[in-house]
Amino acid sequence: MYYAATWGSRLTLAAKAVVSKVYRLNDCTFPPELKLKIQMLALKLSTNPPQVSPGHYFILDRNSLTAVLACITTYIIILLQFQVSDYGKPSGNDTISAT
Repeated sequence: MYYAATWGSRLTLAAKAVVSKVYRLNDCTFPPELKLKIQMLALKLSTNPPQVSPGHYFILDRNSLTAVLACITTYIIILLQFQVSDYGKPSGNDTISAT
């Protein structure tokens, strides 16, 4: 999972580098039809950069992997706290039933 997320981040950074180089090419003196194609490529890459997006539901990169791991860790900590309160001494919020 980490490898795929790292690869997705590298792909996004490489796409940004290509876009900046294409914008620099736009300033050069080229024939008008080639300059138009360069402008179209720059526009397409800047509006829809290549990214790893499984099923177009989310973008897979290191940031999303870190967010998922943080959510899982938080969920586990909350579950552990509930388990401790179930097996520990009753606190002020617990109800005691007499059976």
